[in-house]
Amino acid sequence: MGAAVPALADPGPQPLRIGLVRYLKGVSTIDISCSEDFTVINKREQKTLVTSTYLEPIKVFARPDGIEIKTAKGQLVKTNDVIRICPAKPGGLLTISAPTRSFSQYRGVLEIQRINETTALLIVNEVSLEDYLMGVLPGEMPHTFHPEALKAQAIAARTYSEKGHGRHSASGFDMCDTVHCQVYIGSGGEKPSTTKAVKETQGLVAKYDGKLILAVYSADCGGRTQSGEDAGLMDAKDYLKSVADNDGADKPDYCCTNKSHKWIKIYTPQELGTALNATMKPPLEGLKSIAFCEYDESGRVKRVDIVDGKETRTITGAELRMTCGSTVIRSAKMIVCTVEDGKICFEGKGWGHGVGLCQWGAEGLAREPSKLNAEQILKHYYTGIEIGKLH
Repeated sequence: MGAAVPALADPGPQPLRIGLVRYLKGVSTIDISCSEDFTVINKREQKTLVTSTYLEPIKVFARPDGIEIKTAKGQLVKTNDVIRICPAKPGGLLTISAPTRSFSQYRGVLEIQRINETTALLIVNEVSLEDYLMGVLPGEMPHTFHPEALKAQAIAARTYSEKGHGRHSASGFDMCDTVHCQVYIGSGGEKPSTTKAVKETQGLVAKYDGKLILAVYSADCGGRTQSGEDAGLMDAKDYLKSVADNDGADKPDYCCTNKSHKWIKIYTPQELGTALNATMKPPLEGLKSIAFCEYDESGRVKRVDIVDGKETRTITGAELRMTCGSTVIRSAKMIVCTVEDGKICFEGKGWGHGVGLCQWGAEGLAREPSKLNAEQILKHYYTGIEIGKLH
């Protein structure tokens, strides 16, 4: 065994631990290479298990008794410990290939363990906050957006990351790489415009009363954001107010430049009944009618009454959206009506939950005629906040 090596080549603030579950959940084998020479160590003893050059990828297997590493030269090394894969130089990029994902690239360090009593691997990317954000922005906002919109998104994402630190601590990481936390595509998807936005806002976060805010955001608010109170985020109700996306009732929504700003979905009663029965317990016995009976101040459905052959059941608009599919019913800001042949039509505006920063609205506000800067955009969507340094 070689000498112990440092866990991170570039010591500094506590890194984030990102669970790579979007494409790599449950994989049993992966290939790893690096743009630099790299070392594999065991976490408990910090001892070198394998060294490899950038031209020599390794394979990592989950085995019933632990982890097996196979080098490019055919050497096999086994361990029942967690392993860490560390580039020899700061800035080295680690590439993962798996049956479920042909190519993913990451900064920082990879930590891999076998999930208890399975032959599946859990892969965690340990990375600095700023490097993490460079892989978040192009996954969460189009890189072609206005620079001030991108900077607003960078500040919101940085704030959300720090506020959500430890969200998945029970699973061994801080945040996941899916929409449950923030979409994180690693270094392979970085774009010059989004990287510039991260660097130009380095360390900046949004605070309310001196504390980090819950900086939630969605693609398109449909013209008016939903309040934190109506969304059930009571701790954030003071700064997550319902605000109009535009600056006048007679003016178009700033987010209307989104081609999917308005949407329609039509079901036959049988199709809608089948969709609803994905979660309805007991299942509906023949859908008779569906009605929207209550709305919140942003125009989102709060109460939905569903009548079948036996009774009336009540769910929320958010539950209806999740049941039918969030890419089908894109927002709870909608109406329902009956069209030809008794079909049921949902017609709405927006995409996402609609709380906090509206990404398409930010794009509109950054451009003519408003020309707001990143701080002004954030203060538009998060009421009463201040922008300042994280530390």
